[in-house]
Amino acid sequence: MICGVESNFVLELAFRQEEAIHCTHLLTLAEQKAIQLVIPACALFEPYETLIRREKERAKVADGLKQELQQLARTDTYAELGKTSETVTRTLAESSKEQAGSLSKTIDRVVSIATVIPLDANVIKHSLAIQLAYGLPPQDSVVFASSGCMSN
Repeated sequence: MICGVESNFVLELAFRQEEAIHCTHLLTLAEQKAIQLVIPACALFEPYETLIRREKERAKVADGLKQELQQLARTDTYAELGKTSETVTRTLAESSKEQAGSLSKTIDRVVSIATVIPLDANVIKHSLAIQLAYGLPPQDSVVFASSGCMSN
């Protein structure tokens, strides 16, 4: 049996989200040759967009929170908040580094197990046609176009 996966599969595994246990089970089945795991090449790099976006959002949140806590810490009642902002900022920064490492390891594991569908001229042409026909965004249309190649 062929089991097609995409970038959300990679994100679930890398960031150990709610469905990670099911994704891990699929990886195990693929390692045991009980299923054939197939993934479009573009789905291996799309998670980096998510990672970078989250890093930027966390940095923005950390900076805003730090400024607010420093402002509050100027008041006697909240003087200890300066230490709290350092802890939160450090945690947000460390989480991004940890997730980047986990994403790299996950992609390495997936490509060692799965069949990777290359992003070639056929897939791109099919993707453009799908965008026009169904109004899908570019990333989704590439994944959809790649799925047509899964059984080949």
